[in-house]
Amino acid sequence: MLLLLAGCQNIPFLSDTEPKRASLDEVLLEQVQFYRPYEIYNADFEAQLLGSARGIDCQQGWNDDAPEQRSALLALKADVLNAGGNAVVLTHCQTVELNQCNAAIQCDGTGYVVDEEQRKQQQSSNSPLDKPDIWF
Repeated sequence: MLLLLAGCQNIPFLSDTEPKRASLDEVLLEQVQFYRPYEIYNADFEAQLLGSARGIDCQQGWNDDAPEQRSALLALKADVLNAGGNAVVLTHCQTVELNQCNAAIQCDGTGYVVDEEQRKQQQSSNSPLDKPDIWF
């Protein structure tokens, strides 16, 4: 029995209990935040408009995974990040037909550069704790 166990010592053991590490792309994409339209348009912080942005998840081969909205949203955030932005207002996600894809999901939005320091200051100054009358 000892000989059998010793023969397995060089076989790697992959545990399902190990935490999964986020890919570098996902970590970078955390820099881009989703906002609701009113959060940008009625904000007391500066939000510079970059323009339209788009993300697509495409199933190219029939054996490939089906397109996912999550992947299309990550691609949308990547588009905004590549344009120098850190904020996006989602317009919509929908299934689309593309020549190079068997199936595809496309997410469209508008990219912005938000002054994070101003946003944090504005957010903390609008705390409900600073305005006790709204609780009554």
